[in-house]
Amino acid sequence: ARRPGTWGLVLDAADLTPRARFEPPADRRFAGHAALSADGARLFTTEIEPTSGDGRLGVWRAEGAGFVRVGEHGADGLGPHDVLRLRDGRLVVAVGGLRTDPATDRDVADPATMCSRLVVIDPGSGAIVAAMELEPALRLASIRHLAAADDGEVVFACQWQGERDGGVPLIGSWRPDAPGIPPRLWQMPEPALARLADYVGSVVLDASQRFVAATSPRGNVAALFEGARGGFLGLVALAALGGAAPSGAPGGFVLASG
Repeated sequence: ARRPGTWGLVLDAADLTPRARFEPPADRRFAGHAALSADGARLFTTEIEPTSGDGRLGVWRAEGAGFVRVGEHGADGLGPHDVLRLRDGRLVVAVGGLRTDPATDRDVADPATMCSRLVVIDPGSGAIVAAMELEPALRLASIRHLAAADDGEVVFACQWQGERDGGVPLIGSWRPDAPGIPPRLWQMPEPALARLADYVGSVVLDASQRFVAATSPRGNVAALFEGARGGFLGLVALAALGGAAPSGAPGGFVLASG
């Protein structure tokens, strides 16, 4: 379901026919993303406790065409969204720090409590094995979406929750296995950064893992980078731009317009 929601569907990949439906416990809401274990035996869903906004990582066992709830882990913060499985099997969760109004499930209720961070979780024990927090000046840059390279680097994309600014860096990268080294915020020329309209939707790596595309549905542009150095390459304009995926060719992306 669109975040936050209370249902999930399993679809047949060949023709998108629904095969099964599953729902979180009554006191949980799906927060928008999920990740499979490498063997496909377990599913991990980002979730929130709606009253407090506390993050959870639901654990499900594949059974038949669907999934059965078998437990949950803490996500160590408010308002999680994206989750990715790293190559070594650990999970990285984007914890955006958002406490939303229970009446709407969307409006940010208390920006003063925001703390935007990434959390790396051992999927078996639920232990938090690494974490990164954005500096105080960027705490309103809610981390929402992620991409991960095979070498362990995590690229993250943010949505600014403060007054419109246009000058806040929204894309960066972090290496969970390099403790003590702060995240690297990728720089863009000010006119290009302003066109992102303080909001990045999807972020993806190409097939070669050399390039990165980050989309802005509000700005109707995709920003392209050489990911290894975070070097800005340019913008591609497309109305109602949202989704992005690697095309399969080195340097190639598929961009989806609404």
